[in-house]
Amino acid sequence: MNIRMSMDNRKETIEALAELYCTSSYTEGFETVLEASEGIEKVSIRLFELRSGFELMISSVEQRQNLIANIEEKGSQLIISFCLSGKMRVSFRDQKGDFVVGHGQNILCFTPRSMCTTEYSSGQTYDYVNIRIKPRLLNALMDGQFEQIPADIHSIIDESNKNYYGHIGSMTSSMHMVIQQILNCPYLGVIKRMYLESKAMELICHQLAQLVSKETDPKSRPMLCPDDIERIHYARDILIENLQNPPTVYKLSRMAGLNELKLQQGFRQIYGKTVFAYFRDCQFEEASCLLKESNMNVAEVAYKLGYSKVDNFAGSFKKIFGVSPGTYRRSV
Repeated sequence: MNIRMSMDNRKETIEALAELYCTSSYTEGFETVLEASEGIEKVSIRLFELRSGFELMISSVEQRQNLIANIEEKGSQLIISFCLSGKMRVSFRDQKGDFVVGHGQNILCFTPRSMCTTEYSSGQTYDYVNIRIKPRLLNALMDGQFEQIPADIHSIIDESNKNYYGHIGSMTSSMHMVIQQILNCPYLGVIKRMYLESKAMELICHQLAQLVSKETDPKSRPMLCPDDIERIHYARDILIENLQNPPTVYKLSRMAGLNELKLQQGFRQIYGKTVFAYFRDCQFEEASCLLKESNMNVAEVAYKLGYSKVDNFAGSFKKIFGVSPGTYRRSV
């Protein structure tokens, strides 16, 4: 299926999504909800207008057919997306190449009145947290303090640069923790809006900090050919499919057709972390899903993920999510 949508504000976004998924929406205060469990897709989307020009969207879509969405951005916005599951391909009009964004990755884009084409595959569930903010608002919130901000982002925020910008990175443990706090917000009404706004700003801070770190690290400069990049992505897919019984780095490198050094360097360059660190984050993302969606207790989840001692699992879980697995399970 190939569709075209035009988006600039909350109303247009919801109208476009409701038409796409053949369902209706309702609005309560600053929150708009769109849900559908029958028909072509299974959809749950919540859009929060935190303030004018600043939106947070939480979406979960079980894609039951291939979809190509051509999305026209009328205004100039910074968009940050955090992928919790699924893999999509994104391209922009008049820009060479495209992005493949998958589980555990984040993408920052500046879209000055551009056309974005996003390809979704059937049989996948897409879970995303998205932030949209006007550069002018972010400029006001930063009060013109750009000393530590990369020059290309600085010029976007102060609106001296109107050119397209895109960056793809790997979600850090800090980002994972904030996203879990957003998904499990315990408040209502105006306190909920204030809480979500603070957490969305916290995610923006983590994203900017990641860009600063990338710019100052000489190891982050492109070194991989397209074939190497595809092999790194393939190695990542192998890890995700074998969370309970992961291959050694040596075996993984052989399976992906790379030597161990290039595999490790490639993971650092593309995902911002070692093979083990990436595997650990994926493993605990799976742990969070099991604690939320299954009847398994903490010990059963720990054993399923290969931990022989529950205390070791609980300690590592708390470092990533900020709460113990027992507390996390009770909260959801």
